[in-house]
Amino acid sequence: MQTFTNIFARICQLGPRNSPFRTAVAADQIAALCRELGLGNPAWEQFESYSDAYANLCLGPIDRLVFTAHYDTCGPACGACDNSSGVAVALAAAAIAKAAGAEVGLLINACEEPPFFARKMGSQDWVARHSSELTDAEIIVIDSLGGMHKPESPSGHPSRRNVAERELVLLAPSPQDGNAWATDIGSELDIPNFVDLTGNSIRNLGDTRCMTGLKALLLLDSHTMDVPFHMPQDIPEAVDVAWLERAANSLAALAVARLT
Repeated sequence: MQTFTNIFARICQLGPRNSPFRTAVAADQIAALCRELGLGNPAWEQFESYSDAYANLCLGPIDRLVFTAHYDTCGPACGACDNSSGVAVALAAAAIAKAAGAEVGLLINACEEPPFFARKMGSQDWVARHSSELTDAEIIVIDSLGGMHKPESPSGHPSRRNVAERELVLLAPSPQDGNAWATDIGSELDIPNFVDLTGNSIRNLGDTRCMTGLKALLLLDSHTMDVPFHMPQDIPEAVDVAWLERAANSLAALAVARLT
């Protein structure tokens, strides 16, 4: 299998994905990478948003464990943190798990960033199409990992906790949806993590916004909030690639433990 560094570089090399044309080109390349990683040929689920055509890339069974990440970007850069990191981690984790005998569901979706944010998103189309299959699924939305931390601003942690060590942050569903399964996921990850059960508003942003009632959580990391989102500075040099690889390996181990 290709190294994680190469997978991440391949996604970043797609450049900005902030127009119908750029998004379509990126989808072709991501589909090719899926095949190279042994994940198979993704199903293209086409949908319309603001009168333009887009496609989600879907792979594997989605009734048990699903990794999702949006592949569109906002701003002039390649979106190394937001969200080339999530796409790379999702693909690498799924490939490692599949090689170990565990097949994870994958959704690599378009149209999460503005102007689609919170409406007309690819994740909304996916949930609407597959709602009957997602009743018991555990969905991990992987977004914006590996952003470099400014030591002088530890309050960047999504929960506003003051922490010195980088950790994954699992923003769990609202209490009325039940959180025990999210806590179980955190306990099974072999990497420092924090499961936020306090109602953090960030959990209601992005793709998880359309997943109310499902077992869907948002996965960030504790230094992501220091990244200048949607700005020229969101480039590969601003991302901790070793941390991304560690997250991918941990998610792959989680998948193997849960699916085999």
